[in-house]
Amino acid sequence: MLIDAALDAIKTRLETIDGLTVTTDPGVGVVPPMARVMDGQIEYHSTFARGYDQLNFTVTLYVSRADSAEGALEARDYKSGHGSKSVRSALETGTDAGLEAVVVTTGEVGTAEAGGESYITLQVQATAQLAGKE
Repeated sequence: MLIDAALDAIKTRLETIDGLTVTTDPGVGVVPPMARVMDGQIEYHSTFARGYDQLNFTVTLYVSRADSAEGALEARDYKSGHGSKSVRSALETGTDAGLEAVVVTTGEVGTAEAGGESYITLQVQATAQLAGKE
C-alpha cells in the first residue's frame, strides 16, 4: 500500500468522529476541533518478507484554543479508549483494503502553537500495518 493511500485511509477512519475536521496537509491552518495526520518512520518487511510494512504515524488533534475552559475536558473525551469521540476507537476499527491493522500506542494531552495561537492538543502515536505489495 502506498503511504498516501494509507494516510487517506487513516484520515477516513478519523472522519467518523462527528464534527472533527481531518487533514494530511501540514500547511492547512488550524480550525479546532481538527486532527492532522503525519507519517513517521516505516519498517519494511516487518513480517520477514511476508508482504507487510509497518508505518508509524502521529495524529495531532487541536481540541480548542488554550484559553478554553472546556478544552481540557473535551481533550479527555478524545483521549478515552472508547466512546463517540475516542481517537483510539476510530483508528483501531474499520476495514480498509491494504490497511491491515492499526494499533494506538500512546495519547497525551498538552498544548501546541500553530499560526501564532496556542491550542490544547491531543498527541496520539500509532502504528499501521500495510500490505507491502500492491
